[in-house]
Amino acid sequence: MRPHSSILWRRLDLEGHDACLLCEADDGWKLRGHALFVHDGKPCSLAYEADCDSGWRTRSARVDGFLGAETLHFE
Repeated sequence: MRPHSSILWRRLDLEGHDACLLCEADDGWKLRGHALFVHDGKPCSLAYEADCDSGWRTRSARVDGFLGAETLHFE
């Protein structure tokens, strides 16, 4: 994978920020990042990855993290 670009941004309406890295693969694109913010008064931390083909169609995605004391995992 070859890093293509990265970004860091922050929310303007509430506390929170996100950082992600976009990489070019031989057969498409990979995006991975991490978001930190408050949701319903609870701290939330989400790490995510998405794998797309060269036409930007999602092949797979994954999110892991927590919201308050609850562990989250989505595929």
